[in-house]
Amino acid sequence: MSRPALPRVFPGLFVFVVLLMSGAGTADVPAGERSWTVGVRLGLGQGWIGGEDYQKFMDDLDVGIDFFPAYIAGIVAERGVHPNLAVQFGFGHAARGGEATLVSLGGSDIDATHEIGSLEISALLKPRIPLGRWMLYGLAGPQVVYLQGDLEETIKTGPGGIFETEGSTERSSYEVDNQWIPALALGVGTEIWTANGEGVFFLDLVYSRTFVSFSDDRDWFFNYAAAVIGYRATLGQLTRLF
Repeated sequence: MSRPALPRVFPGLFVFVVLLMSGAGTADVPAGERSWTVGVRLGLGQGWIGGEDYQKFMDDLDVGIDFFPAYIAGIVAERGVHPNLAVQFGFGHAARGGEATLVSLGGSDIDATHEIGSLEISALLKPRIPLGRWMLYGLAGPQVVYLQGDLEETIKTGPGGIFETEGSTERSSYEVDNQWIPALALGVGTEIWTANGEGVFFLDLVYSRTFVSFSDDRDWFFNYAAAVIGYRATLGQLTRLF
């Protein structure tokens, strides 16, 4: 069973943006981009679990990957350091995990869901192509992820099948051995500044992967690919609002 194809697009898109920037000019950027901007971001995407142990389980049982809602919410701060480069810092919450489905010997669907909440701290480089008020950019950098609580497992067996079962739900949890784990984020995006140059709306496509398993006994890694929208404002605009 292969992993989802969609997230493989993101590293290629990031390389494309960087190569494109090598030939880009240094057009003027909005005045607000020369100072700090702060805002909020919300996102939704696909989460899944990787790693040799988990992949072997998937392959042996011919399990199919289902949609796991990986949602993201947080704050972001950014400052332009060059017309073609900015630095971005983020803090927020993300749901990490995965869901898989297999068919039991009796013909009933069995859904296995693993999920855990996490806090993320990000420090990203943002190479960009300024086009007046509009910008295209890439995102790349490390994350520190704090896993909250235990990894929750839910096994749902559907009704029906040759044994005409009524269906059932079983819940359990796995203890987290490594709560602080490193991760990498890659992405591409676009943004457009307001006419007064004090606020900016943005849309990102982001991929994140952890590099240390949550457990010393299991080779499991958390991934997600998500579409993220948000708004940032200059400190001057925030001061007037609050």
